[in-house]
Amino acid sequence: MSILEKMVSLPYENWFGHGDVKDDVMKVMKKYGEPLEVLVEDGGFTACVIYADRVVVTGYDGSEYQVYFKFKRTTTKEGN
Repeated sequence: MSILEKMVSLPYENWFGHGDVKDDVMKVMKKYGEPLEVLVEDGGFTACVIYADRVVVTGYDGSEYQVYFKFKRTTTKEGN
């Protein structure tokens, strides 16, 4: 079962519009493939999609903006 199939819908809405963190994660997965892990912050607005070479943060800031950040991983768990 894929990570996306395990996720529940996490809708958000404000006066700018609306979306769903699960849909945001799906967009990231379409671009980069199946991640190692997905972490969702306690409020359910933002997700970290973790790959071997990068981390993508996507979702909603809880106030008014949709967020999308990409980080390159410079080290791995093994320290490489």
